Amino acid sequence: AGIARVTEYLEGHPKDAAIFFAGELSSALWQGSLQMELQTMISKLPDDPTLYSEIICSIVTAALFADGMGAVLMVGRDHPLAKPGQPRVIDIGSILLSDTTHLMGMDIADTGFRNILRPEVSNHLKGGLREVIDRLLNKHNLSKDDISCWIVHPGGPKVIKTIQEEFGLTQDAVQLSWDTLEKVGNMSSSTVLYMLNEVLSQEQPSPGSYGLMVAMGPGFSQEILLLQW
Repeated sequence: AGIARVTEYLEGHPKDAAIFFAGELSSALWQGSLQMELQTMISKLPDDPTLYSEIICSIVTAALFADGMGAVLMVGRDHPLAKPGQPRVIDIGSILLSDTTHLMGMDIADTGFRNILRPEVSNHLKGGLREVIDRLLNKHNLSKDDISCWIVHPGGPKVIKTIQEEFGLTQDAVQLSWDTLEKVGNMSSSTVLYMLNEVLSQEQPSPGSYGLMVAMGPGFSQEILLLQW
C-alpha cells in the first residue's frame, strides 16, 4: 500500500522524487505478551485439549515473521531520473474484504503486541485477489498470460500455494516467493521491497513487459500494482 500511496502523490507532483521506507521488527513478537499467552494456554492444556491448535497457531504465526527493512526511491514522470527500462507503476488495485478483521492484524497489550494471522486467511485469498486482479487486467486489455513477472508477497506456504493454484501459475512464476520465504521469511511490509530488489538485481524483463506486485495486509486487505518495464 505504501508504494501505491507514493505513486498517487507523484501523479500529482510529476517533477518530484519520494522515498518510501518500510521497517519491521517482527522479532519483538516473542517478547512479553506472546510468552505469557503461551504459558497460560500450556498450563490450561491438560483440562482443555482444544487449546493445542491455538498454541500451534500462535507459535507458527510468530515463527513465520522476520525483521526487515527496505526503501525505494520513486520519481514522477517528469523527473530527470525517469528513464526507459525502469519499472513504472501503471495502475493500482485494492480490495478490503468485509467481516475479515479477525483474520490478520495486531493486538496491543500492556505487555507488548501480538500478531494475528489465522489459518483461514488462505480461504479468503481466492475471491478477493481474483476480483481485483481481473478488474485491473481487464481495464488495460491484458490477461494473466501477459504478466511475465509475479512479485507475490510470501505470507506463508499456504498463501503461495493458494495464489499459484487460483491463477494457474507455473512453479517458475512463484519461485521468487518461495526463495524469499526460505531465505528471509515474512518481513511483513518490507518483504515486497526485498523481492523487487531481487528482480532488479537480475536480468531485467524485456522492455514493454508487465509485472504484478501482490501484497496482503490487515483488514483483510489486498493491494495490487500493475508494473511495466
